[in-house]
Amino acid sequence: MITQDQKQNILFLYQSHSVAEVSILTGLSTTSIYNIIHESGMKKASRERFDRKKIREDYLNGFTSVEFLAKKYGCCETTINKALKGISRKRRRNGSVKRNDTTLDIISELKSIPVTGLAMSQIARRHNVSRQYVFKIKNQLEKGEVK
Repeated sequence: MITQDQKQNILFLYQSHSVAEVSILTGLSTTSIYNIIHESGMKKASRERFDRKKIREDYLNGFTSVEFLAKKYGCCETTINKALKGISRKRRRNGSVKRNDTTLDIISELKSIPVTGLAMSQIARRHNVSRQYVFKIKNQLEKGEVK
């Protein structure tokens, strides 16, 4: 039997999480959670509208992939794909962004590694490039080819 406090906790979690996430957090089935939500008469706040222009701008500037944009804007990949509808594009994979735009940022992070303690893989993930590319830049820095 679920207590009233547990029900209140479930309703509170539902405000910021999906039913599946609440199910994982509480250990209850999704059906039980849906029943609690239905009993309370609660409705989730309407979804936030996303700025399609900003999403398109980020994508066209080679900023990142659809997956990363979805994480950045806190929505699903379908929402990003709908925002990008009508733009001719090819599927991007990790490491396929415009490297010239990110090289300077990677160089500055590589120089600050003793201070920040970031790993090469973290830098690669942050800039959506491969680890090999980060190592290539690191080697060029050590040789003095890049400043």
